[in-house]
Amino acid sequence: MDYHLAGLISASFVTLSMSGIALQLRQVLQRKRRYRQGVLAQGEVTASMSLNRFFASYYGFYAMLLYGMSLGQFNHYLVWPRVIAVALLTWILFEIRQDRRSTAAKRCFILITLLNVAALALPFTPLRVDVHDLWLSHLILLSALTVFIQGASHQVWLIRKTRTTGALSFPMHALFAVKDVASLSFAISMGLNEGWPVLVFHLGSLIFQCIIMYHFYWIRSR
Repeated sequence: MDYHLAGLISASFVTLSMSGIALQLRQVLQRKRRYRQGVLAQGEVTASMSLNRFFASYYGFYAMLLYGMSLGQFNHYLVWPRVIAVALLTWILFEIRQDRRSTAAKRCFILITLLNVAALALPFTPLRVDVHDLWLSHLILLSALTVFIQGASHQVWLIRKTRTTGALSFPMHALFAVKDVASLSFAISMGLNEGWPVLVFHLGSLIFQCIIMYHFYWIRSR
């Protein structure tokens, strides 16, 4: 498939997957209104939403954004759709922090704030290409896959432990899976030299999105 065509398709599906994150955010905000009305208690707004898993999602989008920034030729198809994802997930993690007020949630939000500032500064420094040449962007992306697998596994464990999907959004995970399929095609069109980290990350992500979606069925069938 032509590189630009595959890039446009991938960027379109990544952008479409943002609607899944937006639906998750809307669900959290609806539950937040119910909390303010006294229907839900403190900590129930983001019930069954794994802080670990949502940070892993954030870090995955962030690492892909950083990888696209650091390539010799700035990869617009990788970067701009993920800017939206990072912004939405930052908002969700902020809501988790506000709802739970735990030390872990506070530290997580401080960390992502620092990461966001670093990403904003990177394009304006001479270090942009060095990050790629020194394989730092590769290592960050592969570490993001490790964090994502760990986070997704924790989300599955939490679902099985609580026997509920709580505030989790099934459409978000379904759209993420479609995004991963499109991104796999784009990774192939990039060539293995530059595309293999993208290929490995989205293959791992697709597998775990499917595992989490299965657990929505698992809950209903019990």
